[in-house]
Amino acid sequence: MTERHRASQSGRALLRRAWSLGASRVRNGWHGMGVLALLGLLGCPSSPGGDSGNDDMQLGGPDMAASVDMGPSRSELYNTDVTIVYPLPPANDIGLMVWGNTLSNSYGRFVPQTAFAQIPMPLDPRPGSKTRTTGISAWNELRLVGIRLDPCFGSRGEVPDAQCKNQVRLVFQGIHGVNTTSVGEDGAIHMLYELPRTELLTLTREIISLTDREGGYTPGPLGVHPILQRQGVWGSFAQGLKVLLRQYVGEDRAVRMTFFARVDALQSAWRFGGFDHKPAGWERIQIPTTMTTEQELLGGFPNAGELAGSTTTPGTSGDDVRLLINSTSANLANDAARRTAFGAALRIEHPAKHTPDTVDCLSCHVAMAARSLGETQYGLSAVGHPDRYTSTRDLRYTPPAEPSLENLHALSYLGTELGINQRTVNETAEIAAALSNLLTKKAQ
Repeated sequence: MTERHRASQSGRALLRRAWSLGASRVRNGWHGMGVLALLGLLGCPSSPGGDSGNDDMQLGGPDMAASVDMGPSRSELYNTDVTIVYPLPPANDIGLMVWGNTLSNSYGRFVPQTAFAQIPMPLDPRPGSKTRTTGISAWNELRLVGIRLDPCFGSRGEVPDAQCKNQVRLVFQGIHGVNTTSVGEDGAIHMLYELPRTELLTLTREIISLTDREGGYTPGPLGVHPILQRQGVWGSFAQGLKVLLRQYVGEDRAVRMTFFARVDALQSAWRFGGFDHKPAGWERIQIPTTMTTEQELLGGFPNAGELAGSTTTPGTSGDDVRLLINSTSANLANDAARRTAFGAALRIEHPAKHTPDTVDCLSCHVAMAARSLGETQYGLSAVGHPDRYTSTRDLRYTPPAEPSLENLHALSYLGTELGINQRTVNETAEIAAALSNLLTKKAQ
């Protein structure tokens, strides 16, 4: 038995004792130190595994969080409080990441196997990929790389609070080892779960309290969460997040699953699609502004610094960026046409102008590359542009070194490169501001 396995077994026993002690003290009126605080003091990990590691213990129920006053230190949220990115671990620790087949306390698996089985192609067909097949074998290889909180999904600010869709989004993809490092495979799924507003706010406060207990951090550009970066995927912060997620999300609360998948092992080509959770099961989504349930992007074989993208399934939102994802077409066009496509990219990146329900999947994923090509090849600038998103919040992140359609990941990894696009950063800033306001109102 390895040292880590011994630690895992003893950790489970401590977790059970901590839960029993925590529940007892909450019943007796001892607020201010919840179960997670006890776990942090004890240094207890939960199980690293998927099915076998998550089925043998149930930490609390869905009402537990509401019983504990976590007492967070702040209501003004950082961007990295609401969009949480995990680091890629050493290859030997891939199994210690949160698995897609993790069983929640009350709501089933994080990723419904029945939904994942309907994706009609592998997420990444290339040799070495753990998701180069479909079905249960690939489902067992999904690993959590990102978390997003959202108090009003699909809103541009016009939806009354009572009608908002309060959601948690989890991003999963295949991860495999290359020598001693781990790499992300070219494809990902987003699981969207809905929960009551009160629970979303409680979850947010608990994340801030967990952050406080782990020493806090200085805010910076959107990227890997600073505490996860310094502790890794097996640290107490990651284990605390896992405990929280198991309290609040699972397939019974899942409302949508979207995916993008690489469809060719050689040429750069991808497909986008999704499913909504209906009473009768999981049903294909008709992609907004299209007449199809699946979009395809061909990346072509561009020269350095150029793009060679094309699609036979464009959207019809009125904001068309196709001209700027193909350098040949852009070179033949006039400046006015290029400016029109550039403005469209800025509007797609603007969360107050477009939501996932008003623009197609493909356009969201290529808008940053289109804008970047306009800037680097044609001298276009977003500075002072009326459609550029601005905020008093930090909008920094690390984009690709040059325009590229190769990394289409909006909150996941291609190889060792984290894919975050401008749309994700802008949405995060809006969400952080909105949740901060809601927490402040709740405290008054």
